[in-house]
Amino acid sequence: MAWNQGRTRIAAGALILALIAAAVVVKMEFFPSVKEDDFALSERNLRGVASGLVLVRPTHFARSHFDGVVTTTVRSFGKPVGRIIGRNVSFKDLIAAAYGQNAARVVLPPDAPKTNFDFLVTVRYRGRQRWQEEIRKQLGFVAGMEPHETDVLALKVENARLPGLTVSDSDKEDNADLHDGRLYFTHVQLGSLIHILDQVLATPAVDQTGLTNHYDFSVPWDAETLQKLQNRSTSRAVVDRILSDLGLALKPGTTTVEMLLVKRVDSPKFR
Repeated sequence: MAWNQGRTRIAAGALILALIAAAVVVKMEFFPSVKEDDFALSERNLRGVASGLVLVRPTHFARSHFDGVVTTTVRSFGKPVGRIIGRNVSFKDLIAAAYGQNAARVVLPPDAPKTNFDFLVTVRYRGRQRWQEEIRKQLGFVAGMEPHETDVLALKVENARLPGLTVSDSDKEDNADLHDGRLYFTHVQLGSLIHILDQVLATPAVDQTGLTNHYDFSVPWDAETLQKLQNRSTSRAVVDRILSDLGLALKPGTTTVEMLLVKRVDSPKFR
């Protein structure tokens, strides 16, 4: 009887130790600690941050000069897993990243937060959905794609000869190659440029060229050009010059396009 009691005590003690160990593992996996150094904006740093994070918070770096978003990919159980970090970004940029859209296509409500945020997403599964849910719980906003009338920049043919475009051979593959200060596109449809124009000009762009061919072409992509493209006061002039060399132009207009409309959770649509 005494032996059985002793055996029971040992078994119970082993069970308690196992539960403690399991709790430690769960804490490490689902509640990893976050350090301010984790928000350094580099792919190398992001690859070293603990897994299992879905964090959205008011920024801790309001006075920092090193702001923005960085993404990278790590391998988990043999599969590529995306990671993303944001530091001192606007609410519009937070929403755009969480929903996989350009900020140019985000429509905010009048009561949207005016403050900036940090975010960090390193979960293995359903990262974007869990990120969106975190925004919903903490900030009370959700978003969805809807047709919306808005100002746009329409990409049109300006010179019918299309001097900078060469119709691509059908056996080529889509590609972009950088060398000697130029970015060479191969077998690309002009509609694929819309995403780039959205991002650079912070205005929705639409393809109204009517061109359906695949083309080969190149554009300047040196340090000076990149610097001007990143500056809101000079980006439009650079884009206009590049498009003119291709025989294209951007014309302002108004039309209905799919936009990411942001609403409060308690708005009628989401009750």
